[in-house]
Amino acid sequence: MPRARQLSVSRTNMIWFAVVLAATLVGWLAGGWKIALLAAAVGLVVSEVVERTARTRRMRVELP
Repeated sequence: MPRARQLSVSRTNMIWFAVVLAATLVGWLAGGWKIALLAAAVGLVVSEVVERTARTRRMRVELP
């Protein structure tokens, strides 16, 4: 039977999670739930773009 993989969260992912939470909170305080939802979506998009760019750079370094 295959072993179950443990879930682990990297430090970078925790930082991005905190950024998205902060953006959501600020958006909610500034303009209500619609602005909070928009701020969270923008934060998630930015984090995904940054992570994909970093992954691409790492892959380039690893390849000979």
